[in-house]
Amino acid sequence: MFRQVSVKKLFFLLLAAIIALLLLFFLHGPFLDEGVEDAVVQALLERTETPEEGSFPAEGHKIFQVVRKEDSMQVWGAFCTGVFRNREDVSELTAVSEAVPARMTFTQENGNWVLSEYREAGEGGFFGKDMKDIFPWHLRLFAVMTGWFESGLRKQLEAYSPG
Repeated sequence: MFRQVSVKKLFFLLLAAIIALLLLFFLHGPFLDEGVEDAVVQALLERTETPEEGSFPAEGHKIFQVVRKEDSMQVWGAFCTGVFRNREDVSELTAVSEAVPARMTFTQENGNWVLSEYREAGEGGFFGKDMKDIFPWHLRLFAVMTGWFESGLRKQLEAYSPG
């Protein structure tokens, strides 16, 4: 009555399901509560130094996961920042950071989310250790592959251009 399914077919079926879920995540990302994305954008813009008058910050982000409790929230993702400088009525994007895997921790104060900690994975020998400390096991693969998000983050940065 029941046909036996070969291990090979079962493996490929499971692999296809995992790939479909990963594609869904890459195309959409997590479903965010109201205010989460605004808090991330505001925190990134506030952290970006603008070296001269007439310059303004820009940011790009890809949120991997959000864990929200009553008065605190953690956000894991890939983030980058840049600065637009105005020269002779032309805005130019300069000082762009690479996509960096990081965790943001927010606390709620007077109904607003305020950044209390920003922790990014270190470079070189510290990268692997930091990845274990910062990211839950199920997000480490996404964090290691932040380069995949580079073009999308760059488009977000360029969207800040006034002209």
